[in-house]
Amino acid sequence: MSDLNGQPADKKSANKFLLACILDYQMRYQIVWENAKRFVEDDLGDPEHLWETITSVPRSEWESEASWRKHSLHRFPDGHNRVWRIGSRIVSDYQGDARNVWDGQCPDVVVKRLERVGAGPQISRVTVGGLIDTGQITGESSLKADLHTTKVLGRVFTGEKVSPDHAHQIAESVLPGDTWQLDFPLFQLGLNVCKTRDPRCGECYLRDECRYAVAR
Repeated sequence: MSDLNGQPADKKSANKFLLACILDYQMRYQIVWENAKRFVEDDLGDPEHLWETITSVPRSEWESEASWRKHSLHRFPDGHNRVWRIGSRIVSDYQGDARNVWDGQCPDVVVKRLERVGAGPQISRVTVGGLIDTGQITGESSLKADLHTTKVLGRVFTGEKVSPDHAHQIAESVLPGDTWQLDFPLFQLGLNVCKTRDPRCGECYLRDECRYAVAR
């Protein structure tokens, strides 16, 4: 939905966006968006009622290895399987329209709603962040404490790896109330410079403040 420029999403765009967010764990975000778009438009023919189309397939059939391999939505079977589980809740609780999850709601409510349909806390946060970035909702949110953001925050502030909860605490101390604004720059830094193995500390703009870099 990055091309909406603050305009409200239509049903198709909203549902594709939510599908991509559901898939956004343990995979590169570029692949996630490509997979979601290909699946919806090429495999399914870009249906008006995405979640009803997905859940019209019997759950046992959707969760088969053949379905996972056919659609190539996610690298892991559970990443594929959870699409049906969440989709069934979107249909039953929100009339199959992702916009009903967030229209007119504050970020905290949307996070809770997404968690209740099975998206999980981290995916719920990144979904809300994307909704804020594209002007679908307003307010503040928190970063997704994934591999990269947690790694960078831990190294800079403690010199070592920290838990997701600790990473959230550190981020909150840096930018209270709206740590989502830190998410993308920390992710990019962790992906491209602050690598798990052989980090390129000499190229990092945080090197003079980073406990990990100073100790090397």
